[in-house]
Amino acid sequence: MKPRIKNATLVITLMLVALQVGVAQDDPPDVPLPGFDSVEEQLEEGMRLFYEAETMSWRMGIEPDTQGERAFELFRPLAQAGCAQAQYMLTRMMYVTDPPQSQAWARRAAEQGHAGAQMLLATMLELTSLKAEEALMWDRRAAEQGEVNAMSSVGSNYYTGQAVEIDYVQAYKWYLLSIPRVPPDESGYTLPAFDRSHIRDLLSKLESNMTDAEVQRAEKLAQEWEEEHDAIRHFPNDPEPPVRFWYDRIEGGCDR
Repeated sequence: MKPRIKNATLVITLMLVALQVGVAQDDPPDVPLPGFDSVEEQLEEGMRLFYEAETMSWRMGIEPDTQGERAFELFRPLAQAGCAQAQYMLTRMMYVTDPPQSQAWARRAAEQGHAGAQMLLATMLELTSLKAEEALMWDRRAAEQGEVNAMSSVGSNYYTGQAVEIDYVQAYKWYLLSIPRVPPDESGYTLPAFDRSHIRDLLSKLESNMTDAEVQRAEKLAQEWEEEHDAIRHFPNDPEPPVRFWYDRIEGGCDR
C-alpha cells in the first residue's frame, strides 16, 4: 500500500473508532495537524516531547509554554480521533490534575485493548471507586498482554485474596512472569519497591507457604504461559538509557 493511501485509511479508521467511543460526529478532529504527514508522525513527535520534558511538567500538571503542554496539544486531537496510545498518554498526563477525565481516557484506550491503559484503569478503579472485581478484570487483560505492573497486581490479588480466592500457585506464577519484564536492578530505572530483587523476595515468602509440588506446578504454568505468548515484553538484560528505551516502547502507535 502506498504511504498516502495507508495514511488516509488510518485517518478514516481513527475517526470511525472515535465515533464508537463518544466523539461527536459533527465535530470530527482534524488529524494530522498541519506540519505532519501522518497521524503516526504526530504521535511520535508527541512521544518525543513527552519523554524529553521535565518530569514535573507531565506528572504534576501541564505547565504553559512547556514541552509537556506541546505534547498534550499533539496527543489531544489524536485521542479524540480514537488513537489508543494518545488516549493512554492523556490518561497519564491528567492522572493528578483531572482524575475523572484521566479515567475516562483510560477506559476508552482500555476498551481498544491498550495494556497500559487497562493497567491504569484498574489502578484508578481500585483506588478511587473501590471496584476490586472490575479492577482485577482489567488487570488480567493487561497481564495477558505482558504488562508487568498488571502481572504483579494479579499476583498480589491471588496472594492476599482481594477480589479472588487466595491461590499461592497463581500468585507465584504471575510474580515469576513479572521478573524478566522488570528492568535489571543495575539498569538505574528500578524503584525500591518494584525491582527484581523485591519480586524474588516475594517469591521466597510464597515458597515458605507452599509445597515443593505447588512450586513446581507454578513454575510449569509460568513456562507454559511464556511459550504461548512468545516471551512478550521481556526486558533486555543490558537496556539502552532508560528514557530512550521507554520512548521506543510505544504501544503499537495509532494503527491498532
